Amino acid sequence: FGKPMYDGSGENRWLLRSSMAWGWGYNANGRLGVGNTTSNPYPMPAFHGVKFQKVGGNSFSLDESSYVWQWGQAITYSIPYMQYSFPQIMTGPKLGISVGDGYLIDESSYAWCWGSNNRGQLGINNYATVTSSPVSVLGDRKYTKLMRMRYGGGDGFDQIMYGLDESGYMWSWGGRNIWGQMGTDSGTLVYSSPVSVVGGHKFIDFDLNWNQQFVVALDESSKAWAWGYNQVGELGDGTLQNRSSPVSVKTERMFRKVVCGYNFVAAIDESSYAWTWGYNGYGQLGTNQPAFGSDASTPVSVVGGRKWLDVTIGNQGSAVCGIDEFSKAWAWGYNFRGRLGDLTTNNRSSPNSVVGDHNFVKLGVTYEREGNFVALTESSYAWTWGYGNYGVIGDDAQLTRYSPV
Repeated sequence: FGKPMYDGSGENRWLLRSSMAWGWGYNANGRLGVGNTTSNPYPMPAFHGVKFQKVGGNSFSLDESSYVWQWGQAITYSIPYMQYSFPQIMTGPKLGISVGDGYLIDESSYAWCWGSNNRGQLGINNYATVTSSPVSVLGDRKYTKLMRMRYGGGDGFDQIMYGLDESGYMWSWGGRNIWGQMGTDSGTLVYSSPVSVVGGHKFIDFDLNWNQQFVVALDESSKAWAWGYNQVGELGDGTLQNRSSPVSVKTERMFRKVVCGYNFVAAIDESSYAWTWGYNGYGQLGTNQPAFGSDASTPVSVVGGRKWLDVTIGNQGSAVCGIDEFSKAWAWGYNFRGRLGDLTTNNRSSPNSVVGDHNFVKLGVTYEREGNFVALTESSYAWTWGYGNYGVIGDDAQLTRYSPV
């Protein structure tokens, strides 16, 4: 296996082996791409004869020739009311950098979007067009990263697109901008074409949680900035005030990675130590403090003094899993259905060893940071643990697993 990925519409895993795609777990609407809708508790090969270089959200993938393929259910915020149990090539541009659920960056670094447009999220200066084919986002800008924020339900999803251009400037379009999360320092709720995030900052990376209304970004000097919703201190600026423009996270630390969860943030600094801020209802800040009443509006150090290679967030956006400098996995926070991998369902307020003494080199998480953790060993074998319905564990069973299998 090459890399753990997730399908944004369900809890099945997509991983690549010799560039061929394999899938297992929940198969409603044909999202495994094997020609039927039967859930499978073990990996099955899909797309015979097609080799892929990347698998994106909601079963959009990029083949070796950089063409986009789609399968499974294309839901209302993406391609309206279509589903395929075998892969279909999408009409439109070749792809160069990335593909996601309803957006891509082409081989020339231009942004394209498709699907519904109720908030102007296609970025084409209208709200009427709904398309199953990619349309070019206005502005003639070249992008290095795109992400989508969505929240709401049914056909009324609010959707905001964020883009980081090749000069380091951030842009947003769509809506609704009710918490200032578009970073425009304006009360305007929707934008049907890209608008600049104010402040003139040049960023190298950013992150958001798809159904949470705040953004965290790293500038050229690795300093963290945040804006949007700030109910429990998730912006890290020492207040509980929503922000409609980027504010500095209150710390002298420089960071090399930030990842957003459910109203909290985890980060790794330039010395490889882990920091968190925001909501601590399940102990996910990792400070060994009582869960409730210990939220943090500025960064706090994760206890244990470990150096981290990587951290990610899963389990309803409320748990953290990390790989330390010795390739050992640790997890803390919400332990619903054993997703911390420690043979219990007890929440943990400090890093707790994932059992098994495995050496891991890469972490992933299913269902857009809502599901189980997935890890690859140094020998490129895949392990996972947690909720087991529909066979999402991939061990030829449909059982919840409380430690890696």
